[in-house]
Amino acid sequence: MKRSLTGKHVIITGGTSGLGRSLGMQFIEKGSKVVAFEKNTYKIAGTGLEAIFCDLAKLNSVVDLVEQLRQKNAKFDILINNAGILSPPTYTETADGFEMSYQVNFLSHVLLTRLLLKNGLLKNGMVINMSSPIYTRGKISQEENSQNNTYSILQAYADSKLFMALFSEKIDSEGVRGFSFNPGTFSSGIYRSQKAWFKGLYKIAAPFMPSSERVASRLIKILAKDQFSNGRFISKNGSEKRMIKVNAREQQSFWEKIEMQLDSYLYF
Repeated sequence: MKRSLTGKHVIITGGTSGLGRSLGMQFIEKGSKVVAFEKNTYKIAGTGLEAIFCDLAKLNSVVDLVEQLRQKNAKFDILINNAGILSPPTYTETADGFEMSYQVNFLSHVLLTRLLLKNGLLKNGMVINMSSPIYTRGKISQEENSQNNTYSILQAYADSKLFMALFSEKIDSEGVRGFSFNPGTFSSGIYRSQKAWFKGLYKIAAPFMPSSERVASRLIKILAKDQFSNGRFISKNGSEKRMIKVNAREQQSFWEKIEMQLDSYLYF
């Protein structure tokens, strides 16, 4: 039995460009109402998407966003944690003191999800976390890739995508519906923080990659079918996989650390 997306209220991070924008437009075509947020909200003027500013590199910006939504008494059926960057070429910290891709790709999404749930803005809703096939190379120990002398672009990005996949399992254990989505390799603006030579190579390869519209349509179909298992890692063709095994004790320690990092932001 198919799920109708007509009348559904959807919120998408990174919704003004790339996959997020494509998803927003296709949700609208299905009759959904969409809130998209990012730093450059002017990009979606006239598209039918409701734009709200939020800078995921600043945790207080996430808090401010949720406060705006709370004051509007906004309610959402679907949250898509889509925003992400390919890790910067050199170790870069946010104003909050975290490695940039760790915060933008993962930590801010955890904060957003927790605050939406806590304030009843995502009651009985669904959470989709964007991951990547490279998550299998991720390591749960953040310290191994947290300083200039050990920093690796690939490792930082893989770590952030592992953490997103683990987050799907975590909230599933708490009774929240949703899954991790693997969009595969596709044409997007994820390279924007890279050096000129990398951007040049990416632009040459981009025409041979699937478009963001194509990937978006596949996720929309998965949601419409409503036949997925919660907490799983789901590929763009709809196939499900169990997560790679991560030591339970390490996971417990990891989530305790996340709670400490976000503790002061979860109460306002």
